[in-house]
Amino acid sequence: MPRITVDPNTEICPDYTTEAFAGARAALTAGGVAAAEAATVLKTIWTQGNDAAKIAWQLQVEEDAAADAERQRVAAEEQREIDVMKHEEEKKRKAKFLPIMVGVAGPTTTPLVLAPAVVKKFERGEYVHLHHLTTAALERVSKDPGSLLDSSLQQVKTPNGVAWATQADIDSARGVVDDHDLAWGDWLMATQRFNRATETANWPREWRMMFMLFWANITQHELALSPDSLDRKALLLFASERRKLWHSNLNTTGAFDISILDEVLIRKAQDRVYRIHRAEVDRVLDTQVRASSL
Repeated sequence: MPRITVDPNTEICPDYTTEAFAGARAALTAGGVAAAEAATVLKTIWTQGNDAAKIAWQLQVEEDAAADAERQRVAAEEQREIDVMKHEEEKKRKAKFLPIMVGVAGPTTTPLVLAPAVVKKFERGEYVHLHHLTTAALERVSKDPGSLLDSSLQQVKTPNGVAWATQADIDSARGVVDDHDLAWGDWLMATQRFNRATETANWPREWRMMFMLFWANITQHELALSPDSLDRKALLLFASERRKLWHSNLNTTGAFDISILDEVLIRKAQDRVYRIHRAEVDRVLDTQVRASSL
């Protein structure tokens, strides 16, 4: 629709009784309109058109305001990103020359040292595989603390093409185990470290309390006390998928209270785990039967 250049609210209806509109009145009269009503009909037609133009004008004003607000938002966001980059660069520069606290002893507790890529994910509030918080993963990181400071970039192939990453980030992405494939004990330890990591990353307090309750509800569920390891695996599958959905909803519909367990989804996860296990058992038996028949 072409832009309206004149505010229709400022327009004044012409006097259709004047000689200037005699032709227009005659055209209506020829069409069957009474001569006395011709000017009124012309005024009604003009008024209807003007009312429609007023509505279109208001929509145009609102669209222009929205577009202007969006331009300002984008400009502000770009400036914010520039400011953040400058701030981060300044922090990196200062971090190289931190003052020595003379007379202050070292920490009495062992800090939670994570791979750089994992730290970034926590700081951005993204989903993190609990595998990165297992004892085995932390030991791999602790074997070479110096690698955590290695910021040199290398090219790596991704599903979307070629990307750049530090060697530490590349190492942390290798051998990742899905949450539901972790041993129950490893999972329990990882969730406790998860709580520490979110606190270090300055997650909102309500988020941290909610996740602490989520882990507690999982560990206190009746399936967690089952002698069948598949029941606990079902809980881990539910917890993993629930966390992924929670992080996904952060950028769409908004986060829900993850601490509330959905029994229907837990039972569905339990059914899936048992069906997968049954299929694997059948596959092994079939392989054995085939081998014995040779």
